Amino acid sequence: EVYLLDTAKVATYYGTPEDPRFDNEGVHALHRGLRRTLEDYPGAMAVGEIWVADDERFARYARPDELHLAFNFRLMDTEWDAAQTRDGIERSIASLRDVGAPTCWVLSNHDRPRHRSRYGAGPEGERRARAAALLLLGLPGVAYVYNGEELGLPSVVLPDEALQDPVWERTGHRERGRDAERVPLPWRGDTPPYGFSTGTATWLPMPAD
Repeated sequence: EVYLLDTAKVATYYGTPEDPRFDNEGVHALHRGLRRTLEDYPGAMAVGEIWVADDERFARYARPDELHLAFNFRLMDTEWDAAQTRDGIERSIASLRDVGAPTCWVLSNHDRPRHRSRYGAGPEGERRARAAALLLLGLPGVAYVYNGEELGLPSVVLPDEALQDPVWERTGHRERGRDAERVPLPWRGDTPPYGFSTGTATWLPMPAD
């Protein structure tokens, strides 16, 4: 069993490093307690969503008595640039070396545009996405594949009236939120909803192509 601790640093998406909830020291005691509980369940593990930029502080979440894994978002935040990518890889590996934890690699997730779209449109973007996936799976550590990456899915441009993410309303329709990367996955067939649902509509519309 795998347990995901969303925003495991006890932060809010709108917090700042000055926010007392961000990277709070007290959260480590909670994680140690969770780890002790999980030790009673063989095969169980916890992975944390850790949005902490400082390498040393990031590594604290993956110490031997805390979380088994900590999502590393450096590649997800890196542009299509060889120097940036190499720096992100080297820093990620080095940051966890002293605590003995494997690096946890991510290219996309439910909060950020899919890497198929981030790397550009058309054939060039597709080639870049394929190369990035090959790199991800060749790195030492643990690779997480966000659902739809295995199909090469891009983020979806949705009409305003279809948006569901509360961010859209909270910001007075200034920020579109994260729905573009949360559209349901196609399973089979050539028309929506592509086997994802027995109904005719899904909670976010699926593109015809």
